[in-house]
Amino acid sequence: MIIKGGSRIVTCRCCKTYLTNRSELISHRFQGATGRAYLFDRAWNLDYSDAQHRDMMTGKHIVRDVTCKVCHKKLGWMYEFAMEESQRYKEARVILEKALIDEEDGFTDPVGALETHEQPPRFSSTFYS
Repeated sequence: MIIKGGSRIVTCRCCKTYLTNRSELISHRFQGATGRAYLFDRAWNLDYSDAQHRDMMTGKHIVRDVTCKVCHKKLGWMYEFAMEESQRYKEARVILEKALIDEEDGFTDPVGALETHEQPPRFSSTFYS
């Protein structure tokens, strides 16, 4: 399991596995199947499904569903590729649905001591290059 420091941490609501921290938040203006959702730059302790084409509110995207690595509950999705140029900022970023996660007090990492931990994979878009 990977844990990275932050003043507020995000965990799986079902099993409390660490997922990300507040400093990775890009936007809280997203909508998921369960309601409000958040876009994060990076998240950890997730499994990714196979890539699939999906028509979404903002256009066509290639996405991967993301599930908790511990309890296997679906938590959101990751944008693999956006067909529209204006949506490319989402690529390789993760949506976590608010109803499926919790936010808790975290801890500080002032000297970056945890930077030696494994980082999540950076996906590069190979579709439609």
